[in-house]
Amino acid sequence: MNTTLPDLERSARRAYELGRARLGAARGALALVLPLAAVTLLGAPALLALVLGGGLAVLFGYAQFKGQALGRGARVGLLLGSFGALVPAMVRASGACCLGASCESTCFTACVLIGLCTGAVAAVVAARDPRPVVHGTSAAVVMLLATGLGCSALGLAEFLGVAAGLTVGGASGVLRTVRAT
Repeated sequence: MNTTLPDLERSARRAYELGRARLGAARGALALVLPLAAVTLLGAPALLALVLGGGLAVLFGYAQFKGQALGRGARVGLLLGSFGALVPAMVRASGACCLGASCESTCFTACVLIGLCTGAVAAVVAARDPRPVVHGTSAAVVMLLATGLGCSALGLAEFLGVAAGLTVGGASGVLRTVRAT
């Protein structure tokens, strides 16, 4: 069998990309645990969980396929977003959520605070990456989708609270990174 160098390079590249695609698909499928948990444990609307969870799985899988700063940021975002998705369950279980007129403010405050905390942590982690903007953006998008799954079970205002918290929490890290360059 007479194989030329370009044929070997094409074959190796195809095998590498197939392996990356399998990795991305497997990790993307793993991200589907969050929407299932949001529907079953938190009572999130199924259609909303399907849209957010599907977007999360596709974006996370693609980021893992691409790897590098994009993949690292997505992994940080999924880890922090998973924690954020659990906060509404903890708030509900504590009995502090949905008690008369304080229902909206308590749940909203919890979601804003988790957005602030996870945004700040992601900004600090992204600042240490060789490509902080790509890392931070990837983390923020995945975090918004993951944390939004938990807070959207409580309502649209809570989902927007997470978005606002992530924006404010991550803004300081982005500004610091831009100033340093």
